[in-house]
Amino acid sequence: MKKVIFPPAHNLIFFLFIFFFWFLPAPGHGATILAPGMKLPVFRLSSPASAEALHYLGLTKAGPFFLSQVPSKLILVEILSVFCQYCQKQTPAMNRIYQYTQADPNLAKKIKMIGIVAVGDQKAVEAFKTAYRVKFPLIPDPKMEIFGKLQNPSIPLLLLVNRQGDILLTHSGYLNDADDFFGKMKKIAANQK
Repeated sequence: MKKVIFPPAHNLIFFLFIFFFWFLPAPGHGATILAPGMKLPVFRLSSPASAEALHYLGLTKAGPFFLSQVPSKLILVEILSVFCQYCQKQTPAMNRIYQYTQADPNLAKKIKMIGIVAVGDQKAVEAFKTAYRVKFPLIPDPKMEIFGKLQNPSIPLLLLVNRQGDILLTHSGYLNDADDFFGKMKKIAANQK
């Protein structure tokens, strides 16, 4: 019978280091192909879960909808997952951006925010909203159909788009500086007639 010889611990640690830092992408360094100047793929979202979300988005009736039906100049779309630690960590920044837009009546009319939650069902999405005090609408994408149309991007992913689907600003990965990103959004919003 042949003996199985395990490598010394330091070789195993070296192998794991190489595997995790060479072969796996760092957060925010995935193959996101969506960039400013491109068109956002068209996709249908499921109905917002509450009358409050319908009202915020400016939708007149419950039911599936397209982003182009949201009557605002710009929409900040966050692609996230309830299971993603970076998405969880980013929620205070996203809540701050929401508060900033709502505090300015002009921006509140021009910019709406929506989260598209890959993998999560409505129950998981509601639990996430409660746990992280998310005020803007989160729409589940349980079968990852929208996520697939976006070419399976790294998450979290932020896309600022106009009603025509033109991508005007993106951020892939954890958002370190919400104030800087909000400043960029505000400049873009000022140029929207």
